[in-house]
Amino acid sequence: MEWRALLPRLRRRSATLDITQLLQPGSARARVEARSHKAVLNFASKVIAEACPEVAERSLLQGLLTRERLGSTGLGEGVAIPHCRHPDCPAPVGALITLAEGIDFGAVDGEPVDVLFCLVVPEQQNRTHLDVLAMLTRIFSEADNLANLRQAATDAELFDTICWQMDEVQQW
Repeated sequence: MEWRALLPRLRRRSATLDITQLLQPGSARARVEARSHKAVLNFASKVIAEACPEVAERSLLQGLLTRERLGSTGLGEGVAIPHCRHPDCPAPVGALITLAEGIDFGAVDGEPVDVLFCLVVPEQQNRTHLDVLAMLTRIFSEADNLANLRQAATDAELFDTICWQMDEVQQW
């Protein structure tokens, strides 16, 4: 099933999360150089471990790789949302990354991925996990949102853009 087909169901959910609870300014990284699927997950693990020191970088990378083995988190249209649950994660945390050049991520449409939101949530927070994924899917389903994220030249610009988009999604 194409991810856009899920939108009617996702729109019915009421996301009440504040993006700044999930993503710190230092966790938005624009135009990163990464040449492979594993390299970008390694980079995302470092960024998240900096934001959430309770989670060891190596175990986080292992969790993300394990989840990817279950099936690619590449949604299509250049977007991926790698995610996992982690026992040491005290609260949901993420990293938004745009890539200088797209990479093969095994996306459903076969297109290279250049926009990623890496998400880690506590093991027990199933509902929060699903709500955040739904919220991100809503943001990434809009072509204008993706274009604005891709145009962000700096980390600060990328962070401001996703915060604005989050506010817009909350008003749906």
